[in-house]
Amino acid sequence: MPEMNKTCVQCHAENPEQARFCMNCGTALAGQSCANCQATLAATARFCDQCGHPAGNQLDSDRHRQTRLAAHAPETLTRKLMAEGKLSGERRVVTMLFADVVGSTSMGEQLDAESWTAIMNGAFERIMQPIYLYEGTIARLMGDALLAFFGAPIRHEDDPERAVKAGLALLDAAAAYSRDVEGRYGLRFQMRVGINTGEVVVGAVGSNLMYEYTAMGDAVNLAARMEQTAEPGTVQISEHTYAFLAPLLDVEPRGPIVIKGKAAPVEAFVVRGFRSQPGRRRGLGTGPTRLVGRKTEVAALEQAILQVAAGESRMVALLAEAGMGKSRLIEEARDIWQTGVGDGAPIFSFTGVSYETIHAYGPFREWLQAEAKTPADRQTLHRLLGGGVEPEADRVDKEEIFAFIVGLFEQAIGQRSALFVFDDLHWMDSASLEVILHLMKSTKDRPALLLLATRPEHSHPAWQVLAAGRSVYGNRLLELALEPLNAAESYALMTDAFVIQRLPSDVLEKIQTRAEIGR
Repeated sequence: MPEMNKTCVQCHAENPEQARFCMNCGTALAGQSCANCQATLAATARFCDQCGHPAGNQLDSDRHRQTRLAAHAPETLTRKLMAEGKLSGERRVVTMLFADVVGSTSMGEQLDAESWTAIMNGAFERIMQPIYLYEGTIARLMGDALLAFFGAPIRHEDDPERAVKAGLALLDAAAAYSRDVEGRYGLRFQMRVGINTGEVVVGAVGSNLMYEYTAMGDAVNLAARMEQTAEPGTVQISEHTYAFLAPLLDVEPRGPIVIKGKAAPVEAFVVRGFRSQPGRRRGLGTGPTRLVGRKTEVAALEQAILQVAAGESRMVALLAEAGMGKSRLIEEARDIWQTGVGDGAPIFSFTGVSYETIHAYGPFREWLQAEAKTPADRQTLHRLLGGGVEPEADRVDKEEIFAFIVGLFEQAIGQRSALFVFDDLHWMDSASLEVILHLMKSTKDRPALLLLATRPEHSHPAWQVLAAGRSVYGNRLLELALEPLNAAESYALMTDAFVIQRLPSDVLEKIQTRAEIGR
């Protein structure tokens, strides 16, 4: 018979010396080691006090909860995760989001285990939805906290932006849930979010949605520190994440925060929201970038705008892959419009974003809400579009929706010339593309310029808009397919954008070569 000399602190049963868990109740016993860093853990530890990894039965509980909650993930996200496959020690730039419940220890002490579990299950069901919406990945659940990755395994051009939007939406969901918790248990439920962007080594164990992701590197520790020092009900981001999003965000500087293991403090920012009038979203820095190597395209835009100023209608399509300068040409066209047609001629600008493709009329919704000024218009807008992701298509004739939207545009324009800008058409939902088709028909006989920018993806529904434009506008449609800049133009653009005139020429050549390979 084995020697029984390890006593369970939960039920006081005796257990063998080599036992890690109590034979009677399953409680973790003293002397167990952390599966991540091998540090010795206390008998009652839920997490390792050296690295934060879940311990023993807490890890099993979190995995069980994550397995159950993963069933709520959207089917489209599931397919993308399966297509990406499993990561194995891959180095990536990832935006990491930590979120936890403020004062969870005190709350847990006031409730029985069943009630606390019910509260946390309800919380996770709600706060995971914004992460799924912006196509982040739940890397791990940790008792009263979660870690999500934006950029692994699914990568997007705008992962830092997605992470911050998810963090803000997560806090909104937690605030709404707090009312339920307070009403039922008399406790205040609050969360906080910390975000950092940096290079990490990412690996995964599991399958499909149930990969458990791990990341190693200082960037992970900094993300955790952003969460730990955040005020309740706020999203706090590091200077590294802020550098990607400065033109888009309203923030409050927190000042330097001391990070264990780092020689210098790190700047942190509390996110108050996204700016209603953001700065430049593309390129490096927040100032204007000199236009290089696009004289032919600019001349064509000037000619089209002059024709509209003379009372004609025109449509221009900018066609190019990402990073070729479509958005920069749009900025130039706006400047030409304001000087050539006049400040009184309105500009309507709409941009597709990748995380809004499931939202019907996504790019138009904010403008529609602002333009529906009368009670009758607001009532009609709510009846036609409602507050959900999709309109009530089974009860509302789509033609009525399009007629209402086009009518609002006509009211806003009056008898003036108008510029319509549709950037990143390839990210717009199908309902928004149909709105553009109706606007084509309504503006083809009046002084208006429709300026579209999209990638040359012939199988995408956005290409059907271009095909319709050829039919509606005929020779009044101008298609500008952007070609790569030559070596001299690329060099000029790099020295301008990076402000690195003194950088060695061989380094600039390497940057240029990498850009051409990526293209």
